[in-house]
Amino acid sequence: MLVLALETATRVAGVALISEDLIKKEIFLHHRHTHSETLMVMVDEVLKECEVDLNRIDAVAVSIGPGSFTGLRIGLATAKGLAVGSKKPIIGVSTLEALAYNAGLFEGLICPVLDASRDEVYTAAYRSDGSRLECIEPPRACSPSELVEALQARLADKAVLLGDGAFRYREFFRQALGDKVMWAPGNLAFPRASSVGLQAAHRLRAGRVDDAISLVPVYLRLSEAERRLGRGSV
Repeated sequence: MLVLALETATRVAGVALISEDLIKKEIFLHHRHTHSETLMVMVDEVLKECEVDLNRIDAVAVSIGPGSFTGLRIGLATAKGLAVGSKKPIIGVSTLEALAYNAGLFEGLICPVLDASRDEVYTAAYRSDGSRLECIEPPRACSPSELVEALQARLADKAVLLGDGAFRYREFFRQALGDKVMWAPGNLAFPRASSVGLQAAHRLRAGRVDDAISLVPVYLRLSEAERRLGRGSV
């Protein structure tokens, strides 16, 4: 079983090819280039180096948010084009869930935190037993202070924070939560296409796929244009 996975929800661009539960190849790029410039180049490189034709894959997986509105649209449009063009299933994976999956071997509370701009973060909370993730707080947009309050109510033991939001507000979280929190190492701290693909592979085996027409990004809040329109200023 081969799954082609795309990650574009943040500034990280990623493409991975998953075979069963193994990563055949992954490209991870955290640089200033836009996803529209790099994504298809990365897809082509992954398929070419793995000597896999697009028609041989079994599904296309894509990170569906929350995250950057533009990044999510680019990733989902590309994934839909690849899936429809090759007549393969598409599987949308929560960006926060895939990020939490990076730290899935940790037993305890895992809190992915993405920078949402405007002094907010996108976050959720997961409990891991070392092999399985359970979502205990659904995805939401909130202030770092609100996240601290939620964590303080749950922190009997240590929690792992990861994501660009965890690093942006690292000192704030450190001062508020002390030694109750840990930070994931750099190789696990940001969204990975491989985590999207591995989760999608599990769903594909269970027959859980999405409809390419109806699959939409998870934004959690209005875009800047929509907010301005609501104020009558566009």
